[in-house]
Amino acid sequence: MAGRVDRGSRLLAGQDDQAWVSDNGTFAFGFSPVDSRKDQFHLGIWFAQLPGDRTLVWSADINSPVSKDAVLEFNANGNLVLNDGGATVWTSNTSTSGVEAAFMSENGNFILYGPDQLIAWQSFSHPSDTLLPGQPLTVSLELKSSKSQSDGGYYTLKMLQQPTSLSLALTYNLPVAVETETESAYTNFSYCRDPRYRM
Repeated sequence: MAGRVDRGSRLLAGQDDQAWVSDNGTFAFGFSPVDSRKDQFHLGIWFAQLPGDRTLVWSADINSPVSKDAVLEFNANGNLVLNDGGATVWTSNTSTSGVEAAFMSENGNFILYGPDQLIAWQSFSHPSDTLLPGQPLTVSLELKSSKSQSDGGYYTLKMLQQPTSLSLALTYNLPVAVETETESAYTNFSYCRDPRYRM
């Protein structure tokens, strides 16, 4: 069945023709080169039928590309594991969830299914910088942009729980110091949209 991924499957970053594709070929899950480079890659989901450079709609970590030697394995324990240079750089943490199969769906959601078709993990619950139709943004989630090449800052968009309502907050985050590359814990700029007020 197209879209289904069985345990034991793997993808290699340096193999451009490898991807897990949805039933009708709308979305693909795999490695996408960074800015047309052949030595750095993002693990992500993209529109498979659009011409030109791949448009990512989800990434395991948009700010931490991996090398051409990176390997993604859907192992026997039902865990997605991304290894690069002998180190594990990302995992779905589902080795104890009884995952039986994975599925690249036509709406862009990559899903790991446990017993009785219960969802153990899904990309819709771990958004990066894009929301797709039907994908919720709840108070426990946030969107995070890629880092600016000029100052290393990045945007986050999240829902805030207020006493009587929800607000949408846009924040720009700057590094504390470029030399340490540690990020600030304070908000540099925020925009909050309260539904009680009109723009």
